[in-house]
Amino acid sequence: MRIAERPAVYIRDLLQRYAIEVIPTKAAATQRGDNMALVNLRKVFGDMRLEDLAPRHIYQYVDTRLNKQGQKSPATGVFETRVFKHAFTKAVEWGLMARHPFKGEVRLKGAKPRTRYIEDWEVIEALSLVPKRKSGSVLMLQAYIRVKMLIGIRRGDMLRLRMSDITDAGVTVRPHKTVNSTGLARISSGRRHFGRRLI
Repeated sequence: MRIAERPAVYIRDLLQRYAIEVIPTKAAATQRGDNMALVNLRKVFGDMRLEDLAPRHIYQYVDTRLNKQGQKSPATGVFETRVFKHAFTKAVEWGLMARHPFKGEVRLKGAKPRTRYIEDWEVIEALSLVPKRKSGSVLMLQAYIRVKMLIGIRRGDMLRLRMSDITDAGVTVRPHKTVNSTGLARISSGRRHFGRRLI
């Protein structure tokens, strides 16, 4: 008895399913980044069959990835490859292929860790700027710096803060990017953070 061959599945089909079933389960900011990655991945790999993808294609993609200004941007390629890798993990889960074509076989270097820290004198200079308008711009950035120094939370969590998060007990924060987080709110007591900080 002959086993019927499965019809070819193209990468564009996988990315479409991933966009419909997986991306909506992620945080809003992550959805935006992942959807942009899929647009670029679809342009390059869309017409390729799943089983034809090889590790060399990933390396070539990262090495030749250009940003909007036409300059080489390996960091963007690495980010998009992470999305691609997860899409192929789902392809195995969905039974579209037997094994992941490049998991454990591709070693990409990410962006170098940040080594530039904000010094206290720079914070003092920024807070001493005289605004030229009554709202926005300088005043908004100064308010951001002050709150950041008081509670020391991530930028994304800072930008999610609402007036309703401020209570007599402190600021209610719900971390969004903490690994294995329960998602429970915590109260930041508002202790000032001195010394060098990434703002």
